[in-house]
Amino acid sequence: MNTRSLLLLGFIMGFAATLSVSAAPNEDETQVDFVESIQPILKRSCYSCHAADKQEGGLRLDHRNSVLIGGDSGPIVVKHRPADSLMFQLIAGLDEDRGRMPPAGEGTPLTKQQIGLFRQWIQQGANWPETADVVQSSSHWSFQPIQLPELPKVKNKRWGRTAIDRFVLAGLEERGIAPSPEASRSTLLRRLYFDVLGLLPPPNVVREFLADTRDDAYQIAVERVLASNHYGERWGRHWLDLARYADSDGYEKDRPRPHAWRYRDWVINALNADMPFDQFTVEQLAGDLLPNATVEMKVATGFHRNTLHNTEGGTDKEEDRVKKTVDRTNTFGAIWMGLTVGCSQCHSHKYDPISHREYYQLYSFFNDINEQDIAAPTAIEQVEYAKVEKVFQQSHQPFVDAVQQYTINELPAALENWLTDEGASQHTWVVPPSVAISSKHGTRFKKLPDASWLAEGPNVSSEVYTITVNVPSISGFRLEVLPDDSLPAKGPGRADNGNFVLTMVTAEIRRSYTVVRRPRT
Repeated sequence: MNTRSLLLLGFIMGFAATLSVSAAPNEDETQVDFVESIQPILKRSCYSCHAADKQEGGLRLDHRNSVLIGGDSGPIVVKHRPADSLMFQLIAGLDEDRGRMPPAGEGTPLTKQQIGLFRQWIQQGANWPETADVVQSSSHWSFQPIQLPELPKVKNKRWGRTAIDRFVLAGLEERGIAPSPEASRSTLLRRLYFDVLGLLPPPNVVREFLADTRDDAYQIAVERVLASNHYGERWGRHWLDLARYADSDGYEKDRPRPHAWRYRDWVINALNADMPFDQFTVEQLAGDLLPNATVEMKVATGFHRNTLHNTEGGTDKEEDRVKKTVDRTNTFGAIWMGLTVGCSQCHSHKYDPISHREYYQLYSFFNDINEQDIAAPTAIEQVEYAKVEKVFQQSHQPFVDAVQQYTINELPAALENWLTDEGASQHTWVVPPSVAISSKHGTRFKKLPDASWLAEGPNVSSEVYTITVNVPSISGFRLEVLPDDSLPAKGPGRADNGNFVLTMVTAEIRRSYTVVRRPRT
């Protein structure tokens, strides 16, 4: 067999191998059972990098929908087409650039028989029963379900009033520490005010509390503190820190935000009103989209305006907008989800179950925010405005009536007279017969047959033209620039692209006069 025959045979064999990968399913071929044949391989060789605790490349292989969606590189399974499926390409080592999966040291390599099972499974339609969709739970502490623990056993049964006290006492007894003596009533009230309001209790409140011998005196004091407006001020500070509230824009200019306090006060008032947290959430994220949104609901969305705002000269507005959108996405994830979603901005999260793709799916929710300033009067201001507006309308009404009467009775005739007078004194544009043009830096001017002037000679980057005309009267002037075949790109300017920039026009009018010389006598 000669060389040509060998090459031809190799071509035929390679072509046949390619056909075998994408061939139509064979009815006599044994159906691959996902649970028995495929899932065990995934658990053993793939879950260490592509499951609940870790999603390299944004890919999870423990969940049917996640597999069909794929990771950062897109879908990994194309049903009935193993050769076009990224999963098969990687486990079979067909992609030289990406290498073979699992990589050395990261999982148990697949045998030829196992690779064949995956090829056959995909060829048959990649059947994945929903009953087999058992997602592994993350071992990270923050993803564990909340459970009610058993109360620890303690020696001192009399100490403590609540279940939490049992845990405190158990820790003290474990360390051989006796509980501190019970605080005096004045100390207890002082702690209450400091913890809830951040303020000292007023002297008269202390005296009333010390004189109150009722069993529920402390509970009454707690309710009194919670009803204070200072409660919202004290605890609103913590939320405002999370919401990155500030009274200025940040960056080098750091211009003040004169109306930012409206959002600050909304937070304080919401806490003082004991607003439910779901309502507190919705109004800040999308209060302006609620049906019949009130002014206060729109003010709540000031949460999104707490980003840094760049007002420096030469900044890229789109870059600034994208930075704000990233900040809104990351802040939302940190506050409401308790996750560092910002790590997924550049790559899939190394620890939390957030892929690179999912980050930008969340990002897209905030990517259509259009910053607009709105009128946001307070309730007191609205009441005052209504009073003033009523007085204004009463005093203004006579003028409105007078305008209406003039419009009906006098305006038609006055308009007709004006049109008649204007038509009789129609102004026309004329080219002045006497024109003199000079330049500051040597440009010469040539008068053309149509009375226009063509600039010639030195073509400096900046020039000053002085045009002098003599006319009997003038009510306006107009400068026309015209193209010409002799100019670059036919003009009308003298730049290489035919452009020019007019930076300033100064007009000066002088009255002409004649000097009369009288003969001497």
